[in-house]
Amino acid sequence: SLVENYHAKTILEVGCGTGHWLTKLNNPDITLYGADLSYCMLNQAESRAKHLHLVQTNAEILPFATNQFDLVYCVNAVHHFGDPRKFLTEAYSKLKPGGVLAIIGRDPYRNNDHWYVYEYFDHVYKNDLARFIPWKLLTEWMDTSGFQKTRVFPVGRIVATKIGTDVFEDPYLQKNATSQLILLSNADYLGGIKNIRVALEEAEVQGQDLVFPVELTLELIFGLK
Repeated sequence: SLVENYHAKTILEVGCGTGHWLTKLNNPDITLYGADLSYCMLNQAESRAKHLHLVQTNAEILPFATNQFDLVYCVNAVHHFGDPRKFLTEAYSKLKPGGVLAIIGRDPYRNNDHWYVYEYFDHVYKNDLARFIPWKLLTEWMDTSGFQKTRVFPVGRIVATKIGTDVFEDPYLQKNATSQLILLSNADYLGGIKNIRVALEEAEVQGQDLVFPVELTLELIFGLK
């Protein structure tokens, strides 16, 4: 892992939310910091692990010392940042020489993913294209921010395809489960559910099992200071 390969002892997660990923790095030899704009989420993170050093702030203003961290990372968060390019500059300044920035997430601009939510819910894919930054552009920004050896590589593949009415057992189909569905109006969300039901009815008439694909790639952008 990056923590082991680069002997990271001081680590910052930006957009840490409830501390899910930070708690997985629990090690008495590592000092863990988390930054998030949501006070409520930080409260949950603190309740999970008292040893975390948590700060309420946005990603563009990181109130830490210059050259403080061995590793700065974010998971499925960079598209929520108001100014991702400024975040890259901030992260660079807070990393020690030889430190690492790791950005983990999805790039909806790539054509190797399949997610039924894009097909059945109006505006979701269009919204993601507006919110997400193409990985290619993000790596270019990292290069201009001073990072070296910038590269992208896959770190995981989510495959959870549903068949027929099993789709309604998908926890990520709930309105508040993903930012994609949260952003929809109630009317658009219910319209998507209706689209699924209609498609299932048509498939039943034709004696077919309707497939709802979930095939998503998680990638990591790596940059070295």
